[in-house]
Amino acid sequence: FTMFEIIVGLVAGTVIFFGATFLLAKREILIHEKIVAEEEESINEEDPVLPLEKKLRNTIYECQQNILACKKQITKICKDQLDLLKDVGKVSHIPVKDKPLYFEYYNPVSQKRHFYYERDLSKKIAPEILENTQMLALKYSKQIDLLSTQQELFEKLIHSHKENLDRLNGIKKHSSQSEKLKIHEEKISEMTQNTSLEEKAIYNELLIGGINDELEHQEECMRQYIALNEKYDNPFDEKIEEKYKIQIKEIIKQLEDEDVDK
Repeated sequence: FTMFEIIVGLVAGTVIFFGATFLLAKREILIHEKIVAEEEESINEEDPVLPLEKKLRNTIYECQQNILACKKQITKICKDQLDLLKDVGKVSHIPVKDKPLYFEYYNPVSQKRHFYYERDLSKKIAPEILENTQMLALKYSKQIDLLSTQQELFEKLIHSHKENLDRLNGIKKHSSQSEKLKIHEEKISEMTQNTSLEEKAIYNELLIGGINDELEHQEECMRQYIALNEKYDNPFDEKIEEKYKIQIKEIIKQLEDEDVDK
């Protein structure tokens, strides 16, 4: 095989892997959604907390599966990068200031980083082959950067959903204690405490409503992300990649702004 054929093969393999990994993640999510839907049939619809809690947990699971899919793809692309670069020259694991760099390898999943310096490149490889190899290695790095941005989006969603779960757990604990207090208040007829409990119940209803509104906002952000994913379906067009990444960053900004407004 020529170097060109090897490079084309690596590109094609990466594109196929992208599709297969997301299909597998989607299948796992659909199975989980079916299980959750069956569980929700048994939930008491009069309790506003339980269905919302289930929805949050389900969304967290979906985000976790998407993070795993991103990490698998990053790992695969990094492996392809190393395969592409393995014969170009000596590898250094130490950053050297002012030493001309040919390529810096970084795997955000394993946190491994090493360097290929121009002075250490193989003299047996033609300059144009080294240039084309570097160009393709940089394309792989842009793919990794895009996947890392997608992973950041899912991590932000998980963080926000977990915060809301903590808020719901606070409501549940308070509600349990409130029921106990009501029983004893009836015995001693403390009307002032009844008023206090009613005010707290109204507050809890408002809090649940706020979490519902926030979840709707997050779901809208996910719908925007899915629409982008369908729109930008060419994984090796650099202009499209950059637009895609910028728009994902805008969605992340929407989520951050919503958290600030809590």
